[in-house]
Amino acid sequence: MQDKSARFKIFTRLSADLILKHLTIKIVAIKNNLNFESATYLQ
Repeated sequence: MQDKSARFKIFTRLSADLILKHLTIKIVAIKNNLNFESATYLQ
């Protein structure tokens, strides 16, 4: 049982890291997209 909970903690930590990375990549992509659109709009 102890082994299972330790593995579960590691798994949740890994998945949380992946979700955070995914979100930051998405946010950066959205920001870049907005900057790109406004830059092309201003030209």
